[in-house]
Amino acid sequence: MSSNSIEFKKKYLKYKNKYIALKDQLSITQGTQGTQTKQDKTIKQTGGLHEKSIFPRNIPKILEDPSYTNYINNLQFYLTENAGLNNLWMMIGATNIDDHFDLSRFHREYDITITGYAPLNINEPNLLSLYSHDNDIRESLPAAEHNLYTTLGYRHVYDLLVRYLPHKFSKIIYDWSTTKFILANNKIFRELEVIKNLIALNGELYIDTFREGNAFLLYLKTTDGNNYYLKNSTWDPIARVRSVEFNVTPDILGRYVEYNNGYSIRVFQAGLPKISDPEALFTHMRPDGSIPKTEIDNHIRDSDYHAAIEKTRHDTETMRRLDIIFPPEQYRIRYLQNTEYPNNPNDESKCINNFYLITRIV
Repeated sequence: MSSNSIEFKKKYLKYKNKYIALKDQLSITQGTQGTQTKQDKTIKQTGGLHEKSIFPRNIPKILEDPSYTNYINNLQFYLTENAGLNNLWMMIGATNIDDHFDLSRFHREYDITITGYAPLNINEPNLLSLYSHDNDIRESLPAAEHNLYTTLGYRHVYDLLVRYLPHKFSKIIYDWSTTKFILANNKIFRELEVIKNLIALNGELYIDTFREGNAFLLYLKTTDGNNYYLKNSTWDPIARVRSVEFNVTPDILGRYVEYNNGYSIRVFQAGLPKISDPEALFTHMRPDGSIPKTEIDNHIRDSDYHAAIEKTRHDTETMRRLDIIFPPEQYRIRYLQNTEYPNNPNDESKCINNFYLITRIV
């Protein structure tokens, strides 16, 4: 389809109208590079405004047992004895390990940090850090502690925090480059269903992205130059071997195009772009999994159009899911663009400028 064709222009106009409507739905706030709005400045000012309440040095050690299990038991006792804690700040995706830049960034203001696979320091006096799930504990600790949260009756650390600190957090932030690790299998949405119960009235939750992060590359390959096949293989974590490469056929295609599936599809040819909106391309897939080269060429020729369609569809689905978790009568959801994230890294190339801000209003 030529970009000058009437059909293309009709499709693009249809997309443009959808996007304008979506912007209204998301309440997108746009700033500029040269001019910062008052609202933008307020969002950025996270330093020097908060007096933290929780310091690990104030949590008594019931037993002289240098284990994470005892660390959690001591924390539960401390939270029970200090029910008046309020106006707390939490950073998700950070650790308190010695000499780590997270410690220097967050120890002055943040009450709690949540870490995944990164190690933590149970003797750090200024910044409390907790593993998010039993799976994360298994990556770092002895077998005796592998099922700690499950043994205590929690699915993860957020269940524990909701029990002791419901609606006590005025600010919760997913650290930059964190969400991509919890997008698969809707993990992030299952967590948000619990995390929302931590947000105080007028409290804020910042999420940097819901786009696929740790993508697996799949290639459309050809043997005759006329028909392409989407190739994949599976990994056996026990035997630590990869299966023989196989063709993706229509009966298993759904796993490669579902929301945030983590797959990035390309044609096995240098210089060709990522396949955007693969759902549209795969409508041309035959029962054996082959796709005619002409259809691939046409799809790539209109790659800007397909990228726009894919983004609109993804943003709409993200907002639909958030509305279910955060009903509009209780929360305000905004998608901010061209606005600096509250805790961007010093590396400008990694800075976040588009993110969701969720505020509890009731």
